[in-house]
Amino acid sequence: MKDNVLSLSLIMRLFKKEKKKIAIIVLSFTTIMLIVSYFLPHKYESYATLMPPSNKEGSGLSSFLQSFAGGAGGIMLGGVGKSNQSNVFADMLKSRTISRYINKKLKLTDYTPYRDFENEIAMFDFISENIDVVVEKTSGIISVYSVSETGYFPGENDKLLSSKLSAEIANTAIEALDYFLRHKSISTAKQTKEYIENEINNYKIQLNTIESQMEKFQSEHKVLAIEEQTTAIVQQAIEVGKELAEAKVELAVLSNELNPNSAQIKAIKDKVLTLQNQYESIQTGGLVESDAFAFPLKQVPTLLKEYARLLRERKVLEQVTLYLETQRHQEAIQEKKDIPIVEVLDKAEVPYKRIAPSRKIIAILSFSLSLLVALGYVLMRAYKQGSIIIEREG
Repeated sequence: MKDNVLSLSLIMRLFKKEKKKIAIIVLSFTTIMLIVSYFLPHKYESYATLMPPSNKEGSGLSSFLQSFAGGAGGIMLGGVGKSNQSNVFADMLKSRTISRYINKKLKLTDYTPYRDFENEIAMFDFISENIDVVVEKTSGIISVYSVSETGYFPGENDKLLSSKLSAEIANTAIEALDYFLRHKSISTAKQTKEYIENEINNYKIQLNTIESQMEKFQSEHKVLAIEEQTTAIVQQAIEVGKELAEAKVELAVLSNELNPNSAQIKAIKDKVLTLQNQYESIQTGGLVESDAFAFPLKQVPTLLKEYARLLRERKVLEQVTLYLETQRHQEAIQEKKDIPIVEVLDKAEVPYKRIAPSRKIIAILSFSLSLLVALGYVLMRAYKQGSIIIEREG
């Protein structure tokens, strides 16, 4: 009776005795599962890699405005960092907009997995689920993975189409990303150009107003080049003042020597009076009334201040207008420029091996599971036949 009590040695003997039956069960189940694997949907995965987005310092209108904002204390404009840009690219690749572009370009509804969806949104979500994007934290390199699968009972042609489709989806996703980025760039350049053109017109109106004010100011105050004119007037006053001083000295000397009524004294007095009138005329606006470029010296500070203000405003407006004209040409070039923004490091290639089903894994799992089932079956059958007795305590 003890020979029938459940023990490790009894189990080993039982298994050895029933090894043929166990082998048949295991091999049959494993073979069946391997055969079934040929009729399961086959999955293929392809991937492409992208260079991290370039993070060039802007030289357009935004950087110009930022420079006027005053450095760190001013308004901060501009984009995000390189790592964040890579994440933005990754999110865009998973968007429905990209899925819609892929579906339209590749006509995915002609393929088995994409035919039976309730609506487009469900299909777009399915496309997004089969696209995986990984961003390398250190380098910012973006890897785009795409999975495509056949239907049940796939033929060789189905497998080939599915493998090609996995590569086409990955490459088309990148193409879509580049298309929308370029479209956005061109659209932004167009809007910026229109904004700059409006600003140029506004600044030209202001510039015309300032120039009219300068013209009126110069006409009213006889100002052409105020610094040079002031220098000339001062030099003229110095010369007349010098002659006046000399004439007064000469008059004082001769007054002690000659009769006050003499012709010479009278002539010198006339000269002093003439020079005195000339000196005062210079101070108040020129030697003669018809002098087109003379103005009172006492007005020089006020005139100089007003002229400097008008000149400064004109030069600022001229510089800003010149800069905006340059930017308008740059934005016009950008609007017409149609070059790739996304830099592809590795293009997706057609995979030659499926990723599922894995017959190696199926064989291992089938063998393990069928072995456990076969051993359990043998033990249960022996127990029911009384070949094994399980002793119970007590």
